[in-house]
Amino acid sequence: MKDFSILDSYPTGWQGWVRYDIGDEFPVPGILKVTFSLSACVRQLDYSEKTQWAFSFQFQNRPSVVAFQKFGLRLYIQPEFPSFTNRPSSSDKTDLGNSLDFQYKDGLLQVLKKSVRLVENGILKSVGVASLKSRDLIIRNDYRAIHEMYEYFRFASTQLSKDVDRQEDMQRLPEGDHTAGEVIKAALAPWFALRERERERGYNDVASVLSFFSLLEHVLVLLLPLSQNNISVDIDTFIGLPLTDKWTAIFSNASPIDSRMREKVFQIADKYRNFYSHGGVSKRGKSAYFTVPTIGSIPMSLSKVKNDVYFPFLEIASGSNLVEIEVFPFFDELELWLKQGSSSFAMRFIEEGFDVPFSKKFVETFLEVTRSEEEFEDWMQTRSEVLDRFHNFES
Repeated sequence: MKDFSILDSYPTGWQGWVRYDIGDEFPVPGILKVTFSLSACVRQLDYSEKTQWAFSFQFQNRPSVVAFQKFGLRLYIQPEFPSFTNRPSSSDKTDLGNSLDFQYKDGLLQVLKKSVRLVENGILKSVGVASLKSRDLIIRNDYRAIHEMYEYFRFASTQLSKDVDRQEDMQRLPEGDHTAGEVIKAALAPWFALRERERERGYNDVASVLSFFSLLEHVLVLLLPLSQNNISVDIDTFIGLPLTDKWTAIFSNASPIDSRMREKVFQIADKYRNFYSHGGVSKRGKSAYFTVPTIGSIPMSLSKVKNDVYFPFLEIASGSNLVEIEVFPFFDELELWLKQGSSSFAMRFIEEGFDVPFSKKFVETFLEVTRSEEEFEDWMQTRSEVLDRFHNFES
């Protein structure tokens, strides 16, 4: 790395040096650590409080440290003027020091970015491809985040449903004479408010359905290595499969209740999720109309239009709420089935927020500990404690 050299002495007191947060410049700190580990111009420092790793070096003959700490990735630079470490703003020397520090920092970061790109293109890309082929991967677990999004939209929809059922009195007009238009507007105000709540509820219904199916597809991917079936399936291929194929791969040995859940999932997905995912256009011409002279446009599905997912948004559909009646109860049933059926151990692992390794060693370990409730609990507790220490930057 250009202009880098080894720092012979231990940088005592480096956490009191001028500090810059550089996390935005290097969004994956681990790649920067790999870059440092491959360089002979840096030295890894001993563990310090709330610090996962730190490397010291000289850049343009000035001592510096890069450290990954609990509150972010940081660059520490030995002050140009040691007596002004805290940089009182009234000092001319401090202003000069600030200017020199920024120039130094920018130059250092440019060299580090170039080195990181070389490591990514020359080493890590090929390692990633090999890991994908060998299944030695970890899938990030976003179950909680996606579930919270689903709950947010569902709660909003439910609250608006209660508001739809609420009756409002006609808007009160102040005493005095009023025009006919003012009286009509006041009389219709409750109706307009009702329509607005119905419209907002519809928006939240759509967001709820889409976010739940996003959650379901995410869970199916996480279940792949935790399932006794298909542990040799190519991950990249599996992620690209449609929902129906993912489900069939995970729950291939279906019991009667499994088959019922499967059919209901596909039915709901086809009726609700796919309609919005495909631009609001139904299959088999359901979204089309034909014209009858002197009458106007008639929907292809005729009076059965009331069963279509887009019906609540039509002018004639005031008060319809198919999602709350038909969909939400099934979503609750499906979640309970996932947590209590053959995937119960896997769902407990997922709900804890653990990222899911796809390695053969992990899969074998998981299948081993799930033979006993007690052994599984002990294993989960140990894993949770290790993860907590890691996230808290403790040794």
